[in-house]
Formats: sequence, C-alpha cells, structure tokens
Amino acid sequence: MNSRLLAGVFASALVSTVSMPAMAAAPVGDPLAGLQAMREVNLIVLGDMKGGSNVEGKTFVGGNLSNGSTFGTGRGSQGATDSSRATLTVVGNVTGNGINLNNGTNAASKPGLIVGGSLNSGVNLNAQGATVKIGGVAKNINGSNGSTIQAGGKKEGNFNSNGASSQFNLGDSFTQPLVAGLTAEQSQLSADLKALSVELAGLEATAGNSTSVFGSRLTFNAVDNGKGYSVFNMSDSLFNFGEFDMKVSDPAMTILINITGDGKYDWNANSIGGLNAALNDNIIWNFSDATGLNVNRMTHGSILAPYAALANRADLEGSIVAGSFNQGGQVHLGTYQGNLDPAMFSEAVPEPATWAMMIGGIGAGVLTALPPFIFGVLGLAAVPVGRRLGLSGAIVAALAVSVVGLLLRPVVASVWRAALPLLAAGLAAFHGH
Repeated sequence: MNSRLLAGVFASALVSTVSMPAMAAAPVGDPLAGLQAMREVNLIVLGDMKGGSNVEGKTFVGGNLSNGSTFGTGRGSQGATDSSRATLTVVGNVTGNGINLNNGTNAASKPGLIVGGSLNSGVNLNAQGATVKIGGVAKNINGSNGSTIQAGGKKEGNFNSNGASSQFNLGDSFTQPLVAGLTAEQSQLSADLKALSVELAGLEATAGNSTSVFGSRLTFNAVDNGKGYSVFNMSDSLFNFGEFDMKVSDPAMTILINITGDGKYDWNANSIGGLNAALNDNIIWNFSDATGLNVNRMTHGSILAPYAALANRADLEGSIVAGSFNQGGQVHLGTYQGNLDPAMFSEAVPEPATWAMMIGGIGAGVLTALPPFIFGVLGLAAVPVGRRLGLSGAIVAALAVSVVGLLLRPVVASVWRAALPLLAAGLAAFHGH
C-alpha cells in the first residue's frame, strides 16, 4: 500500500514536470489584408525606426521610434485609401528629437498619435482635433485646439494645452489594453505583409514582358497579362545599371517587379522617362528575400521588403514596408492603389514561425500523453523485475532510473523528451510494487 501511495506521489511529480503551457497561436498571414494595409499606410516599419525627415501619409512603427520626424505632411496630387488608422502609431517608445504631427492634404481624415510605450521626445500637434493616446509617460506636449490627450503615465516637462483636453496617470486599466491591441496589430501586420511578399514572389513572369538595355539604362517593357497586371521576375543584377525607365501598355495596370539575389541590395539607379510619379500607386518592388536594402536614389512605386533593414538617402514615393528603417530622406504619397486580382492569392499562408508553433502544439499533446502510456506499458514489467531483484532492489532501481531521467531533462534541453521514458519507466516499475 505504501509503495503504491509513493508511486502516486511520484506520478504527480511527473505530470507537473512534463506539463507544458498552452502555446498562443501565431497569426496566420492574409496577403489581401497586407495589400489593404499598403493602400492605407504610407510607411510600415515592423521593427524599429530612426527618423529624421518627413512622411506625407500615415505611419506604423512596430518597435521604437527615435530621432524624430514630421508625420502627415500630405500631398495634393496623390493620397491613400482612407481608414481609421492614426497618423502615427508606435508600438514601443518614442525617444530623441521631438516629432511633429501635421494634417496635410490627403494625410489623414482624422489626425492622431498612438504610442504604446512612453513619449519621451515630445510632440507638436500641428493638427487640430487630434486624438493622442500614450501608454506610459507623456513628455513635452504642445497641444492643439479640439485635441484629446490621454496617457497611462504621468505628465513630464512642458505641457501647453492650447485648447486640448487632457488626462494623465490613467494607470494599467488604460495602458494594458492599449499595449495589447498594438502588439496584436503588429503581429498581424507582420504576418500579412510577409505572406503578401511570399505570394507575389511566386507569380510567373508575364509572357510578352521584356527589358531592353541602352548604355547604363535598363528599360522595363510591361504588357498586361490579361488580368490587369504585369509581372517581372528579376535578379539583383539589375542594380548594376545606372538608370531605370518604364514603358507600359496600360498606365492603369499594376506592375510587379520581384527581385531576388543575395539578400543585400544597393539601389543606385536614377528613375527617368516613363518611370515617374504618375506610376507611384501602381508599382510594387517586391524584395521577398532582402535582409538589407540601401536606396540612394529617388524611387517611384511601393517597396515591399518586410524582412529588410531599409535605409534611404533619397526620397521614396509609394507605400514603404520594411523590417526596420533608418530614414535619410522623405517618404511620399501616394500609396499602392493598383488592381491586383484577389483570385490570384491562394489561401492564407502561415509564416514559418506559425508552422513551428503548430508542430510545437502537436508535440506538446504527444508529450503530455506519453508518461501515462509508458507508465501503463512498463508497469507490466514490474512484477518480473520485482521477482528477480526483490522488493527493495526493485524500488531502489526504479528510484535510480527516475533520478537519471530528471537529471537528463535540463541537459538535453529541447530534446528532453529523451529523458521522459527513463523517468516513466522508473515510476511504472515502482508502481508495480
């Protein structure tokens, strides 16, 4: 009886040892949602951004923002799809130089600033009627008439309301849901835009498309594939040219240029001739494998580089998506507004990390079921082992095997399941007595 009682105690220890917390499901990427985000947002940075210049439209920063910038300067000739998104959203903290929040033409239907962390840099609200939400400390704010300012943390530095209403020290009940919502938004945006980049990279080049070379000039000759868009699949050798030109059969069609190579690219080509601002909202330059992208000349058309550390020394015109961004030039409207057919996209594609989470969840279920299975199977061997070794010998052997299993678990780390059969075998033998 005592041995069975002790076996129960050890069995409980086994369950607590091998139990794994439920894994939160990673978001599944929806390329259509990624495309819609590009229509609405001028600049999407999935990680950190170092500012230093202007952004005409809306901006989303999934990490921290440093060094300041002016957001929402607007543009009269081109814009973005209207949405409820804030002019500037930062999931993390804002540090360094102060930021300016404007409300220029086509910048935002309703200006706003959302910061999940602390605003340590300060902000000038140059737009009236702005909505400002800050999760942490709010420092050095120049308000504007009709604006609303809320912060989970305290007010620091200079504060001029200028007709704005304000609330500070709202605490966790304000900050926690704000941060949770922003974190979820960043995760979903990342999954959607990466799925979009992968989907676009898999499209076949359009029959009839061609490129021509004249000196250092590379000209893209784009024709409609019968579905309203045109696809080029290019190697990184195109960046050996000093000029890019574009000739299109229909200026309203989407032109997709997939670029693959060694993952690190330097764009030094000037845009000339037909590659101009008129095509800003119809071109997507897709860098599905880029980890680094330096743009040293003005570009026309959206840049989709969700894994890349992007740096620019010239103006970028179109929707810009990057893993991180070191800003050395302006980001201009208009955003992507092309006509890619939704039917071209397959069902939503999980990111590699999502597959790992799914496999991990299955593995967790298997590992949870393994101890009682081995417990029952090897328990059948307990009686013959006991007859051979005797009661005391069998108990000592079972405890020794259990100790070995427990000692192996931290050593084998991710493959600690190798220790599990030893632990279960010892308990099973012990239970049999």
